Amino acid sequence: MVRVGRAVVCCLLLAAAPARAQNSDVFREDAPPAQAKPDHDPFEMAPADPAPAPKLPRRTRLSPETEPVVVTPPPPPPTPAPPPVVHAYDGVYNGTVTTTSSSRGCRAGHTTSITVSQDHFTFPWDGGVNLNATVDNGGKFDISGKGFYGYVRLSGEIQSGDLVGYYVTGGCTYDLTLKK
Repeated sequence: MVRVGRAVVCCLLLAAAPARAQNSDVFREDAPPAQAKPDHDPFEMAPADPAPAPKLPRRTRLSPETEPVVVTPPPPPPTPAPPPVVHAYDGVYNGTVTTTSSSRGCRAGHTTSITVSQDHFTFPWDGGVNLNATVDNGGKFDISGKGFYGYVRLSGEIQSGDLVGYYVTGGCTYDLTLKK
């Protein structure tokens, strides 16, 4: 049945073709002459105008009064390393202690040793008492305290590698001359 249907459709189309040709101006003998062909094909699509470029959104510029200002401070300079601490008076000082007093109870010359570390030293005094002294920037020291035999005062300075000074206790005065 599909074949029969196709055949019928083809026959109908062929039968209609001459009737159409008869009604067409192109096939009539009394038809006006054909006009010149236009420059372009009327069925051809006309070239489209190029599309306008898309408009970007307009930036709103803030006034200087309202425009935020971002200021990034520069990084702080690196902290310099502290200079090395030089304790010019550090060292071990050895020498003799002599008395300048003529009292009977004063000890005659004896040796002693003082160790200065980080500009501090401990002075071993009679009676088991130690005096803790600090050497200032000029090399001077002055300390006093109380021990078994009474009060003592130690005073002096370090200069040119020598610790020189004196101490007074119980009515006796002693001179120090110690070498580094």
